[in-house]
Amino acid sequence: EFQNTKPRIRILFSGPNRTANAALLSDELHFLLAEVFQLEYNVLVPCIHCMTEFANEEPYLFALNVCKQAIASGTNSINCKDTIPVCLSELIPDIVLNQLII
Repeated sequence: EFQNTKPRIRILFSGPNRTANAALLSDELHFLLAEVFQLEYNVLVPCIHCMTEFANEEPYLFALNVCKQAIASGTNSINCKDTIPVCLSELIPDIVLNQLII
């Protein structure tokens, strides 16, 4: 979905292979945006708490690089709207798992 007010692409995944599909598409988008078009971009992750508790509202968006920094520093959760702790393993399970394996 392209929004004219902000240059944003929103992609929603569902189904049993959503994590694998998201990772594949993420890699392809990174190649196109960073390598081919040489654009800077941010990946935003919707808050699982907001999506569960406030389904009719826009969820808070975490910057993926902030989530990765939290994981690297050994943090297990990150705060939604600076108040509600959200478990990183629920927010970005594939990245948390990769950090544990490596």
